[in-house]
Amino acid sequence: MSAAARPAGPSRRDILAGLAAIALGAGAAPGRAATGAESTETILARSGLARETGFVVVDLATGAPLEAHRADRGFPPASVVKILTALYTLDTLGSGYRFRTRVIGAGGDLVLMGDGAPGLDTDALGDLAREVARRASGARRLFTASGALPAIEMIDRDQPPLAAYNPAISGLNLNYNRAFLSWSRGRMSVSAPGERFEAPVAVPRVVPTDRARPGHGDGPEGEVWRIPRAKLAGRGGLWLPVREPAAYAGGVFSTLLGGAGLGPPAPAGAAPAGTSGPALAEHLSDPAVDLVRSMLFHSTNLTAETLGLRASQARGAAAPDLARSAGAMENWARGTLGLEKAVILNHSGLTEATRIAPADLAGVLIRAQGPLSDLLRERKLAGAPGEAGFDPGRARLLCKTGTLDFVSALAGYLTTAGRRLAFVIFAADPAARARIPADQRDNPPGAKPWAKRARGQEQALLRRWVEVYGG
Repeated sequence: MSAAARPAGPSRRDILAGLAAIALGAGAAPGRAATGAESTETILARSGLARETGFVVVDLATGAPLEAHRADRGFPPASVVKILTALYTLDTLGSGYRFRTRVIGAGGDLVLMGDGAPGLDTDALGDLAREVARRASGARRLFTASGALPAIEMIDRDQPPLAAYNPAISGLNLNYNRAFLSWSRGRMSVSAPGERFEAPVAVPRVVPTDRARPGHGDGPEGEVWRIPRAKLAGRGGLWLPVREPAAYAGGVFSTLLGGAGLGPPAPAGAAPAGTSGPALAEHLSDPAVDLVRSMLFHSTNLTAETLGLRASQARGAAAPDLARSAGAMENWARGTLGLEKAVILNHSGLTEATRIAPADLAGVLIRAQGPLSDLLRERKLAGAPGEAGFDPGRARLLCKTGTLDFVSALAGYLTTAGRRLAFVIFAADPAARARIPADQRDNPPGAKPWAKRARGQEQALLRRWVEVYGG
């Protein structure tokens, strides 16, 4: 991000002061009732989420708030927090920053040295293996070096055990730290598939169990997932989160080196401190701006966390864990973007504990509208079910979504023929989340109907704002 993200703009106090001058939650704006737009009261009553919702919509040209509901309350933003991570990354690292993954030779051995690259995949390792095979005649052992980022077992401990969106983090992150488990007719295999290369995976290993819930642990040969036999019936596949990323990446790279005609060298674990040698091959990640854009489009949690951790490192912040790194981002956002009140626990939003008020985030959207307008994903605005009169093409929607069980979030920009608007819509029911039984976290009762109501409420509010303020 450049200085374009730093211009002065309305603060949280300015927005709240503006809200005091309008009738919060009122129906159609004065003089615009002829549009036939639903009132906010009607929308909130239909969803049944009035007490669980906070929103604000602001005129981008003037910074003036137009409508709001509980805009000063803190809500979990889920993946919407990735907006802050994107701005933090670009302001700190620059749009052209790249991660480097290297292979060095060390006295007849090889070392796969990670730099924290979030998009490293099997194809990139395959290309590294081919380059190493061209330059080296052989290798006895393969070590890994993954200390470029702190070792973190998982992003959030409250997620379902098999959630592939909740992987470990380290300086070596292969395939977003996921391995693919497939099964058919009682046979299982674990692999690291790419588009041009594929390798069988020995670590993690998968063992069927008669228990009702999956389990994870360490065996004599490393990481082991115990998967209920009932889940492995018939034919299917799933991505498993990897908890020991360096061992996973090292095993895959050793196999790929063998396929390239070199060895394969025996995986030997972490490289001794101070190991050095000539570089035999190097892989550069995509530029930071492309990593950020992909993170916002696909909402990849590992990318958000690795970018945030690296940005905190670059600012000299002591960040051995996600909470302290996110705290450094929170302090930056206060000084740079005017984010006055927030509690941020990680860079991806994969936690219920982070809290941001809609009014706070609306100020960020106003101040950073330049860079964000080029980064956010464009989505279609939905028409009301069974309603033919509303034309979704009347507005352009650029936004970031966020979803957890009993949490729904949407924030971004709504451009119409008459106005450009910034909006934030948060809805959350922490009490319902707290009631989820431990054995039902992968499919909590009531979560899907609640999410449907929250998404319907978001779309209804967007339609209202297009009708009332769209010109």
